[in-house]
Amino acid sequence: MSTSSRVDHAVIGGVVQDVKKKKKKKKKKKKKKKKKKKEEEEEEEEKRKRRRRRGRTTKSPVTSDDPVIPRSFFIFSLRRLVMLALG
Repeated sequence: MSTSSRVDHAVIGGVVQDVKKKKKKKKKKKKKKKKKKKEEEEEEEEKRKRRRRRGRTTKSPVTSDDPVIPRSFFIFSLRRLVMLALG
């Protein structure tokens, strides 16, 4: 029997057997690049613009010829039809 730190012992079918442990992978840290002041200022301006844009709704109102009929109306009318059919 080996005494390696990566080997664990397990009882399988009444027999002690060596079971290899999976090696954990270390997460690599991403290095941040040092930016120049001009680039940082430009980036901050872009972020501000994005924040402003989020508040606005640029979508045009729906201009379809079909009248919008709510779903509840269909359910109500279907219920009435069923009640009439059953009597």
